[in-house]
Amino acid sequence: MFDKQLVGILYNKVGLLSPGKIGLVNHMFGVSIVAGFLARKLLDADISVNVGMAETAAAIHDIGKVFDEGSPEHIIKGVEFLREQGIDEGIIRIVERHEVYSFKENETPPDPATWEEKLVFLADLSFSGNIVPIEERVEDIISRYPGIRKKWLREKSQEIYSKILAIVSPQTLPF
Repeated sequence: MFDKQLVGILYNKVGLLSPGKIGLVNHMFGVSIVAGFLARKLLDADISVNVGMAETAAAIHDIGKVFDEGSPEHIIKGVEFLREQGIDEGIIRIVERHEVYSFKENETPPDPATWEEKLVFLADLSFSGNIVPIEERVEDIISRYPGIRKKWLREKSQEIYSKILAIVSPQTLPF
């Protein structure tokens, strides 16, 4: 189950409930809604996935941006904060694996491994203020962050998207 109380406590601790942070909150809740939607579609197809964990992790996946707004280091800062708060390591791992742009061409990012990790990774690539086509968001990220692993990002996003499409009817997907 989505842990609304935990998310509220974390948002309050880092000041995410202030008016200047509404865009970030909107993004994280949008990603949470998409991740939850996808998780429920997988459950409908008898795939084992923890919907609440995916939704909760998605709702806090960019919490590190409060500490490091303009840097790819936001994941490191977010994970440090979450560990300090005693958050479940399963949720922290999902937050760690949503990374899409901080890795340079000569670095190897960790691949999202579990369904929950894959869903948050993909949901993050499908929500930018509203639901967008994944390819559009990937190209936007590539254009804004020169030097990132373009090939890896394109291939990994397509691989995960294709896996979901093989299970879920494409007509039911919001992107």
